[in-house]
Amino acid sequence: MNKDLIVLGGSDLQFLNLLSARIKEAFPNKEIYTSNDAYDVYYKSYKEHPAIIILEKIFPQWDWDGYMICKLLKRDSRFTDLKFILIADRRDKDIESIIEDPSVDKILFKVDGLDAIFDEIERLI
Repeated sequence: MNKDLIVLGGSDLQFLNLLSARIKEAFPNKEIYTSNDAYDVYYKSYKEHPAIIILEKIFPQWDWDGYMICKLLKRDSRFTDLKFILIADRRDKDIESIIEDPSVDKILFKVDGLDAIFDEIERLI
């Protein structure tokens, strides 16, 4: 596991860049990898085994989403210790089943604000 790597991914690059800057400011020794390509996020995570993955449920490609990446990684026994935060929309039709899924460590909502999301990241670091 690369304890210094945090992977961020999703469709809203402005949001991801704000979150990345906030993490870098608070934890300058952490490496932050940000992408809006779901396969890229999966490959990077699989290859480098980050300490934390923070993903929006929605990615621009629509064929993969953040939840799918979590499910794929957590099926592999090498990634059971991976900390995973999913940022979702309360109106998502699948949100209830995702909330009940033990493979997702934490589900947060963008409407909760950047501070709430950052506080959860701090807790996991």
